[in-house]
Amino acid sequence: MDRRSLLKGGAAAILSAPIAGAPVHAMEDDHLLSLWRDFLDTDARLDALDQQAAEAIAKMPTWARWDDSLTGLRRLAPEWRPAIRKRNSVPDDFPLRPLEEDIKALNKKLVYEAVGRWIDENYPANVVHGWVGAGLSEELLKARVAAQSAPSVIAERLLGEQRLLEHARQYCNQHRWEKRTGLKAIRKEQDKIVDIACDLKWSIIDAPHASSVGMLIRLRVFVYQKTEQFSRLMDDLDSDDQFIIRMVYELERSLLRDAAALIPPFPKLDAYMRGVAA
Repeated sequence: MDRRSLLKGGAAAILSAPIAGAPVHAMEDDHLLSLWRDFLDTDARLDALDQQAAEAIAKMPTWARWDDSLTGLRRLAPEWRPAIRKRNSVPDDFPLRPLEEDIKALNKKLVYEAVGRWIDENYPANVVHGWVGAGLSEELLKARVAAQSAPSVIAERLLGEQRLLEHARQYCNQHRWEKRTGLKAIRKEQDKIVDIACDLKWSIIDAPHASSVGMLIRLRVFVYQKTEQFSRLMDDLDSDDQFIIRMVYELERSLLRDAAALIPPFPKLDAYMRGVAA
């Protein structure tokens, strides 16, 4: 059974050995206990790195911090402060944390409007209306081409280039702050440890067990995976996932109580399962 099927199909694939009468001795599954301890160590390491990251972020100005109230790439973008917005002549409804696509869209809109103003200033309104009414798009196109060399339109294009340079400058300033506070190195280490934890997690889920201790370790990691590393709120779990978590929680306190006592605890997971089972 592949991993996707395992997660979709529930814990039945892990419960391949009978619970009643299954050996409890931890030595039967030393390899799984070792993987479990390594997994707990990586989780503790990630907790420590999270604390270090929080301390580094606290040293950064607000504009350079990620904004977790936003989604996608925008949450990573630096904030354009009032002085920057004024210097670059952006409208009030322009995003506080702009992306490059926002700036390009604004530039295109403002150049288009500048061209329209130049045409209005240099051609009688009745002539322009006549072109439009007669379907003479070629004449209007010629006027738009002529407008491209107008000082006002050139100035608007230059201002647009300035906005793009400002965008790049703010990202460079943000990255300098991340490097200065050590946040960039911390995030790199976090990515490395997350990869290690992921490998350990699947090594445990995929490994065969020879005792109820090993089976319970696999079930605990399976539950951890179901919670999406505790990112899923309990109310967001579907009924099947809630049943699986309650089942594992109850097994640990009844038929597999002796086995559970031999497994190093994972307090965060215990608290999560206890909340679901309540």
